Amino acid sequence: MSSKPSYFNKKTLWLNALAFLKVPLLFATGARVVTFDDSETTVYLPFKRKNKNHLGSLYFGALAMGAELSVALMAIQETAKSDKKVSFIFKDFNAQFLKRADAGTYFCCSEASAVKELVKKAETSVERVEQKFSGYAYTNTSSKEPIFTYELTLSLKAKKPAV
Repeated sequence: MSSKPSYFNKKTLWLNALAFLKVPLLFATGARVVTFDDSETTVYLPFKRKNKNHLGSLYFGALAMGAELSVALMAIQETAKSDKKVSFIFKDFNAQFLKRADAGTYFCCSEASAVKELVKKAETSVERVEQKFSGYAYTNTSSKEPIFTYELTLSLKAKKPAV
């Protein structure tokens, strides 16, 4: 894993197009997809002026977006593939700040397969389904020592077809 992931991989281009159209604030962060497979999703947020606070570390909002994105990427992909229209939202967010994020930061969620299963469950359920997912953030790619840990509750519901 290089210290600066490329803007020009397919998943990052897909993310930037989606962000540009749907979530302009996310587009402004310059987020990049590092890892995106059935087991893990890793997102990188660069350390740039738009993402920094007055103390020279990543702004809380940028940290929250990186954390949310590490879980949401798989949900976005799976809901797009679904035969049913499934909407999702995050119900809650818990975080532990261990160190300052004073460099480009990676956000890693190793529960991508569980997100896929939750989307499948939502497709067959008439009720809203929820599950808590956790992840961590790091700046040093060699040690991957967590600087920030988080838990988010993903809530999904299949929309009823129009009659």
